Parts: sequence; structure tokens; C-alpha cells
Amino acid sequence: MRNASTISENSDGMSREFEKIETSRLSIVPINKIYLKDIFNEKNNNEVNMYLSNKSADTIDELSQWIEFIMKKNSKKEVIQLQFSSKENMEFIWLCVIKKPNSTHPEIGLWLSKSSRWQWYWKELVEGVVSWIKWNLEYEYIIYETFEENIWSVKIIESLWGEKHAVVPKENYFWETMNHVQYRIYNSKH
Repeated sequence: MRNASTISENSDGMSREFEKIETSRLSIVPINKIYLKDIFNEKNNNEVNMYLSNKSADTIDELSQWIEFIMKKNSKKEVIQLQFSSKENMEFIWLCVIKKPNSTHPEIGLWLSKSSRWQWYWKELVEGVVSWIKWNLEYEYIIYETFEENIWSVKIIESLWGEKHAVVPKENYFWETMNHVQYRIYNSKH
């Protein structure tokens, strides 16, 4: 197994820089400030925050600073924070992250805007990101975590290759304790 730290370089020395993932309907790129207002509006939606464990930005400036911080982490390959939009009309859909990309257990986290839920982007997004990880990282399994009450997220990961590994109590954004489920996507499953 090749070392997963080769995210920026493969065995022949060629660059493996993350630029873009294209699916049939999605354009997935590293986070930037193009959708700053959209991200701010969605991250301050109580329904979205129900399934987040981190505090959202209180102001546009705070969010802008957070994005700058994450862009620096992206450039160092400490994390791969992505944003995705519709290829058809460039509508902002939401965010996705690949945490621990240099480990044998990278983690996928994703959030979907309320308005885009009925367009079935989740499965396409997860398939695109997992495919990119498959071809660009060495890993034993990918971790995908979600709150058990987040039915959308649970159904998507279970319809793909996710195997339930653990359930632990965890507090959400509102300090409510909910069951948090960890799934694993093994390399041999796709």
C-alpha cells in the first residue's frame, strides 16, 4: 500500500493536486469565497444546524476568516474542504470535506442545502468524492459520520457501500445529545 501522504504526488512524481471533481450534474471544487453569502445563509439555518456539531459563523466577516483559514489548510493538504454547485445553473448546493486525507482512514463530511435535498445530489456527491479518494489516496477504509436522526444522510450511505461501525452519543449545534453513527466504506466495496 502506498503512503497516503502522496496526495500531492503519485508514484511517478506527477502532481495529484486537487482541482475539481465533475459528476453528471455537479461541479465540486476547493472552497473559496464565491458563495460566501450562500454559505452564511445556509449555515445559519436552524434545520441545517440540527445535524452539525460545530458552531456556525455569527457574521459574514467571521465566515470569510474561517474560509481563509480552511483554504490555507487545503493548500497544506491537512484537509480538503470542498464546495459544490449545479453544473446546469451554477446554483450553490453546499459543502463537503475530506478530513485526514493523509491517513489510511480519511473522513468524509457533507452538508446539503435545504433547497437542494429533493434533487438527489447526495448520492452523486458521495460517489464522486469516494471515486476521487479511490484513485488518489491509499486507504483502508473511509469514515462517514452522521447523526442517526439525519435520515437523508443515513439512507444515502447505506444505499452505497457504508457499513455501520459504531453509534455514540454526541451533542449537536444546539447542545442536544443525539446518536452519532460512524460508517466505514472499505476499499474493496467499490
